[in-house]
This record gives sequence, structure tokens and C-alpha cells, in this order.
Amino acid sequence: MITRIARIPLVALSLAALATGCVDDEAPYSPESVDRAVLVHFASCEDLLDYARYQAMEQVGPYGFEGEYGWGGLEGEDGGGIDVPAGGDEGGDTAGGDPNGDVPDYSGTNVQELGVDEPDIVKTDGTRIIALAQGKLHYVDVSAEGGPAKVSELAILAAEDDYYWYEGSEMLLHGDRVLVMVRRNGWELPAHVRDAFGIGEDEYRSVVELVEVDVSNPAAMRRVSSLYVEGSYVSGRLHDDVARVVLTTQVESLPFKYPWDFLDENDIVVDEWSGGWDEIAYARAEAEAEAYNRRLVRDTELGDWVPAYVLEQHDSGDLQTGTLVECQRMMRPGTFSGLSTLSVLTIDMGQVLGLGDAVGLFSEGETVYASASNLYVATRPFMKEGEEAAFGEDPEFHFSSYVHKFDISSDDAAYYQASGEVPGYLLSQWAMSELDGDLRVASTEWGWSDLSESYVTVLRQDGESLEVVGQVGGLGRGEQIYAVRFIDDTGYVVTFRQIDPLYTVDLRDPTAPAVVGELKIEGYSAYLHPVGEDLLLGIGRDGTSEGQVLGTQVSLFDVSDPANPRALYQESFGEWSSSEVEFDHHAFLWWGPQNLAVLPVTSWGFDEETGNEEYFSGALAYRIDPESGISLVGTIEHSPEGAEDWWYGNDIRRSMVIGEDLFTMSADGILRSNLGDLAADGWVAF
Repeated sequence: MITRIARIPLVALSLAALATGCVDDEAPYSPESVDRAVLVHFASCEDLLDYARYQAMEQVGPYGFEGEYGWGGLEGEDGGGIDVPAGGDEGGDTAGGDPNGDVPDYSGTNVQELGVDEPDIVKTDGTRIIALAQGKLHYVDVSAEGGPAKVSELAILAAEDDYYWYEGSEMLLHGDRVLVMVRRNGWELPAHVRDAFGIGEDEYRSVVELVEVDVSNPAAMRRVSSLYVEGSYVSGRLHDDVARVVLTTQVESLPFKYPWDFLDENDIVVDEWSGGWDEIAYARAEAEAEAYNRRLVRDTELGDWVPAYVLEQHDSGDLQTGTLVECQRMMRPGTFSGLSTLSVLTIDMGQVLGLGDAVGLFSEGETVYASASNLYVATRPFMKEGEEAAFGEDPEFHFSSYVHKFDISSDDAAYYQASGEVPGYLLSQWAMSELDGDLRVASTEWGWSDLSESYVTVLRQDGESLEVVGQVGGLGRGEQIYAVRFIDDTGYVVTFRQIDPLYTVDLRDPTAPAVVGELKIEGYSAYLHPVGEDLLLGIGRDGTSEGQVLGTQVSLFDVSDPANPRALYQESFGEWSSSEVEFDHHAFLWWGPQNLAVLPVTSWGFDEETGNEEYFSGALAYRIDPESGISLVGTIEHSPEGAEDWWYGNDIRRSMVIGEDLFTMSADGILRSNLGDLAADGWVAF
């Protein structure tokens, strides 16, 4: 249960005492000095609470948490380039099929590491498609006589919450169990769950709902259980039958007061020259608000700092409540990295959803990468103004990121291993790649104009430290990373400001990485995918020599000579076009048997001669060949039955191959097309 903190009445205090905060204001806890990145476990709940109060007192002021701190590195949302699995496999898709021929070959989710599945809005095993659309889970039988058929649907979000479906949910599938990750707000929760959390009916609170759905009976999918956790969903992975879900929880429940809570109409000044609060009265109110907030922090309890959970079994209605992470499983880095909690939750998808094990740390973080045996989280340290970091000569413009390594080879829990530091921030998960025990990290140290540059850093574990054993910088001075891909011992890094330099980085000697080649073209690639031996396909934007960004562009690169990468072919689709692939690799399909690339695209245009608007929302299918180039096989659009002439339908978001058919998915439904000529021959409406 969440501990609610009662509002504390203020006593009469002098304005001087309020302003200086010298009312029983000694710091209750002083953490020992440790390595700036390495995590330290708390010895007890009292130790954890003292740390949280101490750090909060350093930041709290008349406007809540503020202080003279700034983020030390901003990780990007998922997007950009995609890493190839260690070992040099040239596909990113999780392909399947039955060796006995009972299940056709099919494409799975486009993932970073083969064998490590990632959550998405659609899953298939070659005989069925499970899709999330319009707030519902849809079960589609692709082997039904006469074409694909929807068997059933199950509401995941309430009708009034349907507008959240686009980014509100994604899922993992294991056997006949689906785990759906749903982002919610407090007021959207069922009343009995709100009451268990102690959340008011109209109170804002970020909550993640992990929903377990049994799909063993296609005609009657059912919710089995739901695990609600305070916070926001970050990412997830599934290896074998064990899922790891990463969450972040900010402190949202402290009822801070602000200066205007201590002002009334007698403090308003209105004259012909100015209007507003009396300056002296406002200064007094600021002091009173700060004193109130500091008292509030001193009286916090454990439940104010560690995320709470509610576990509901839907058949019985049983509720279990508590804190997500045990005190001894909570950690902190040597350098203060915020009071938010980053949690890694382990869930056995072979069993009914339970609480599972959770490990947590006080930090902000949004970038997650996982191999089959290790999970890495890049986080943001706080840095006091003017504090010099380990990298960079100008602390005023310097940012850095911490990378924390967890061992996930065990089915029961994730165990902390080591931490390291890299300059700048990470674009996304694709900026990290593990090979032979080393972690390669691509990062951009942000700065004004020509002060920014990018690095490739190699980290190697030594005890509890991820030590820098090799690093090369100077990539794209004055630019930032737009795409990354590591293939075996070569890294490909795209930076951009006016033109697109594609750098090749030789990583054969991890202790001496070196930039060996560079290719400059107009525009940029935001996603890189291997499409054959020594061939890379880039999905991004066309551009001008002045740096103006245009529409979607597909580029084929020859990287057989790392010192001399070459652009073989380029195709653009409309000046005002874009593709979801630029920021979500799951939207891209590469089907190797037919050298077919499929990507969703939306485009708008205007014919000045006729005055007509031209609009396209659909998918493009290209045949890729190093000799003949990039050939458009055809386009696919979804046109729901009964749609008005002006209605273009929802954007196509995913594509998948099952046997001899190509399936495309939008919020309206799933269209089956012949893989050879893309002729439509089956439609399933959602």
C-alpha cells in the first residue's frame, strides 16, 4: 500500500529562519564516497530512507524539487539504427517455421538480438496473428479456410481510453500466454485498484499495468491477472520463457505547496504601473513554501520513495499490495542520479503472472539493450553546475551517461554486475552492442555548434567497473548520431547536420578502435539493415546540400571495403513523406528469401497546376539487388469498407510474411496480399 503523507500545519516562524531553512534542518545522512558510476546496495530500509531524505533535502525548495542540478545525459527514445546479433547474422527478424512443414515459414518481430524477443503491437507464430489495435487484443487465424479470419477480440483499454492505443500498449507472446504492457494514468484505473494504491479519483499518477492474457482458447481469450506498478514503462525483453520488464518511477505523490498557496487577495498590488503580487509578500510566501516542503521531505516514509504495486487475480478478485523492490535489492550510484527509481522486473511467462523479482536503483534512464545473458541500462547522472566530469574539457557543455550491467542468465532474477561511464548521451538501444564480453557504445557529446562530437567506446568488466579499454572520438564534429549498427567487429555510425557522413569503425582490436572510412551523402539514414554480404540498406530522409531535410529515402551501401564505403543506389518517395521506421525498427520488414524490404510511408503533396492534393498512406515494397538496384515492387493501402472518399484510413504500421503471403496491419485491420505481385486477397477488419 502507498503511504499517504498528511499535510503539515506550519508554525509561526520568522521570515529569516524560513529563508535560511535553519529549522531543525541538519542533513540526516551523508553517503560515503564511492566510484561515481558503480552501484551500491542499501544495507537496510532505514539506510535507503535516510539516503532519499538526504538527497531530497538537497533539492527541495519553494517550488518542490528544483536545486542547482542538471541532467548529465539525455537518452533518446527507441529509434535509429539497429544492431546485428553477435556472431554476424545478417537478419534482424526472428524468423520461424516448422522443420516438418506443418507451419509455413514466417517473419517475426524485427529484433536486435536473435533469440531475444522484443515487445511490439503484433506477434505471429505462423498460424495465428495476435494484434493490438483500438485498445483491444485481436486473435486472427491465418490458416482459416477461405482466408484469414478474426476469431475473437478482448478489450485491454476501456472505450474512453482508446485514443491511447497508438503508443499505450505493446506485448510479448510465449506459447498461449500474452503479456501486455499498458501505460495508464491514475484516474483510468478501476476504483478498487485506485483505492489499493491510495490514489484519488481525479489524481494524476503514472501507472503501468502488466496484463496476462490466456489465448489457449482462441474464441474466448481471457485476462488471468494484472500487475499494476507506480511508474512508466520503459522497455522489455523475452529470452526463452523469462521476460524482463524495465520501469521507471518518478516521485509524484508528495503534496508540495507553492508560494501562491501562502498568498491571499491582500497581497495583490494593483496600480497604474504594474499589477501582481507584492514583492515582500511573495518573498515571504516563497520562504514559507520552502519551509513547508522541507518539513514534508523530512517526514517522508519508505512508500514515498519505492514504487508500490497492486497484483490482481481476475478469476478470484484477490488483491496483493506492497512495494515493488525490497530494500536490500535497491541501489544507488556514487554520483547522485535523481530520486526516480529504475526497476528491472523478472517475470516467468511459463507461470501465472506473479510479482516476480525486482531489482532497482535511484536513477533516471530510458535506454535498454539486452543480449541473451546480459541486460544493460544507460542512465543519466545529475551534475552540479560547474562540476567537471570524467570526459571533456569544458564542464559547462559536458554531459555523460552511466551504463549499468545486469546478469540475466538466471531465470529467477536479474543480478547487478558492474557500471561504467561514456561521454555524452546515447541515441537509443542500438547504440550498444555486446561482443565477446565487451560492450561497444556509440554516443554523442552534445555542445553548441562545433563543440559536439561523437565517440565509439569499448567497455570491459573489471570487478564492479566497466572500464574504458578503447575509444575513438571526433566523429561528426558539430553533428549528432542519427543511426548506429554494429556487425561483428565493424561499427557503422551515421551523423548529420547538413550532410550524412556514414563512418566505418574498425573494432577488430577493442583496445584501439579506429575510424577507417567515411561516406558523405545528402540527407541522412536513421536506420541501417544488412541485406546481403557487405550490403547495408539505409532508411531515412533525402536532403539538400544546404541541410534541408526532405522526404523518405532508401539507400543501398556497399561496405565491402571499410575504407571506402560506397552509395550504390538511392530512391526517394515524395518531398513531404516520412516513415515510422525512422524511429521504430519494428516497423521494418526484410524478407531475405525474396530480397524484399517493406516499410510504411505517409506522404502529402500538392499539384500547383491542378490545385489537387496528393496523399498516400500505406506500405512500400522494394526489391533490393546490388546489380539492378532498388526496385519498387508495389504499394499497399488499407481502405476500410464504407469509408468516405475523404477518409484515407489509418496508417499501415507493421508488415509480416507467412508462407507465400504478405500481411500488413493498421488500426483498421489486417490485409493479406500475394507476396509475388502484392495483389490483395483477404481482409480482416478490427
